[in-house]
Amino acid sequence: MVDKEEVEMVNNEVEVGEANKEEAGNYIKDNKIIDAVDEDTIVEKHEDGIVKDQDGKVVKFIKRVLATTMDQIISLALALGLLLLFDGILKLTGFYIVSRQPMFLIMYVIANILYTPICESTKLKGTIGKKTILK
Repeated sequence: MVDKEEVEMVNNEVEVGEANKEEAGNYIKDNKIIDAVDEDTIVEKHEDGIVKDQDGKVVKFIKRVLATTMDQIISLALALGLLLLFDGILKLTGFYIVSRQPMFLIMYVIANILYTPICESTKLKGTIGKKTILK
């Protein structure tokens, strides 16, 4: 047996779903039917029947920030590795690094400058952050 409350809940959900669908609506731009699914996703239906899904500007911006952040974290790790390697080589010769922070900054700048060109010239054809997040 079905309660009246359950029937009302189902009816309300259907009405809300239809209201969102009507709110999204269809738009015509450059002879393409654009179907706005929600605020961040737009689906384009071309005359050829090809459907393209485009992220909104905010989502693209957030993805780029995340990709750049991931690349900077990798650059920091590379800089730390370079600093430890350089310090180890100096210790073998009897020397040591007096001030580590300025030396770490120098290594970070070197790693940051070289990271992008090296990644783009390999089989990746882009940085690790861009390949993983921006797909």
